[in-house]
Amino acid sequence: MAIRELQPRLQLSFHEFAETWCTLIEEFHSRGMHADIVEAGLRLSEEEQVVYAAELAAVLLFIAMESWNSRKRVSQDIRGKSTQAIVESLYELLYQGHAEENRELYQSRSQLFRQLSRNSADASPQKRQPELIGFARFLTAQVSTLPEQENLEVIQRLSILFIEASATFFRLASNSFPDLQGFGKTKFIVQK
Repeated sequence: MAIRELQPRLQLSFHEFAETWCTLIEEFHSRGMHADIVEAGLRLSEEEQVVYAAELAAVLLFIAMESWNSRKRVSQDIRGKSTQAIVESLYELLYQGHAEENRELYQSRSQLFRQLSRNSADASPQKRQPELIGFARFLTAQVSTLPEQENLEVIQRLSILFIEASATFFRLASNSFPDLQGFGKTKFIVQK
C-alpha cells in the first residue's frame, strides 16, 4: 500500500485570493520599474515614466488574467468575479487617485492583446513566449522614441520579466481552485 504524500494547502477568502494576485503583479511591476530598465535603457522623462508604469501594469495584469482565465475547471462566474476584484484591487493599490483611468487603459489594452494573441487559450508559459516577447516590443514602442534596434537590451529584459511573470502566474492559477465547501462565500484553496 502506497503512502500518500501530504500537500500543503492554504484556504484563502475571496479578498485574500485577489490580494495574493495583486501582490504578485505588484512585485513584477516594481521589477519592471527598476532603474536599470527605465533610466539606463529607455532614458525616459518623468512624464514618460508615468506612461511606462501604466502600460507596464496593463501588460502584467493582462498576462496574469489570461493565466487565471485559462482555468477551465473554474466556473466562468467565479473567474469573472475574481478577475474584476483583482483588477480593481490592483489599480487601487498602484494608483489610488487615478484608478479609473488606468482601468480603462487596461480594458483597451486587454481587447487589443486578445485580438493579437493566438496562444492565450493555452496559457502555458512555454507556448506564450513569442507572445510575451511581442508584449515587450509593444511596451517599448509605446514609451520610447528610439528605434527598436536601439532598445534591444530593454526588450530582452522586459521579455525575461514577462516570461518569469507568466510562469509564476501560471503556477498560481494551476494550483488554485474554489473551495466548494464554502457555505455561500467563495473561498479558494491554493496548493503548494
